[in-house]
Amino acid sequence: MVDEYEISASAATLSEQQSHLGSILRLAWVSWEFRVGLVFFVMLFMLAVLGPILIDISPTKIHVSERFIPPLLSEGSQLKHIFGTDQLGRDLFIRSLIGLRNALLIGIVSVILMFALGSLIGILAGFKGRWIDIVLMRITDAQMSIPVVILAIVILGISRPNVFSIIAVLVLAGIIINAFDPEDTSLHHTAQRCAVNI
Repeated sequence: MVDEYEISASAATLSEQQSHLGSILRLAWVSWEFRVGLVFFVMLFMLAVLGPILIDISPTKIHVSERFIPPLLSEGSQLKHIFGTDQLGRDLFIRSLIGLRNALLIGIVSVILMFALGSLIGILAGFKGRWIDIVLMRITDAQMSIPVVILAIVILGISRPNVFSIIAVLVLAGIIINAFDPEDTSLHHTAQRCAVNI
């Protein structure tokens, strides 16, 4: 078990981290570049989420008669195709929004799963200890020895490349970051600090 000194030290560290994060956010909000970037990000996020729902244009339907329409403000452009169309007559704006939505989905879900599963592995190893810690440590060593590119090729080669398989590759590649502390080779100590902070 974690003694009282480690608990108080971890609590003090957590308080310092929260105070430091708050000061960073206050300093960032003063900067107009940060506010402009935040507004731009929120606009893109809302477009990615609501755009494909509100815009009544199919991203996959082929219109041979509307091939290679140039983007807006170009000669021969059309108002309903802001970014123009591709070689099959599909609208590029709606396809870009769907691509952005998939990118946001992959990024957000991957980070959440990496943190949740990695923390679970670390906490389990930390509080159970003994052979569970040893087994999980050996699994993390094996995982870290596999290059991310090789892991991606194997998974995407076995399964059809889609959003879920890409998330699986990213989670498997990054889960160790949340379970393993590179400055401390023991999952036990890492998990204890994490659990006390939680």
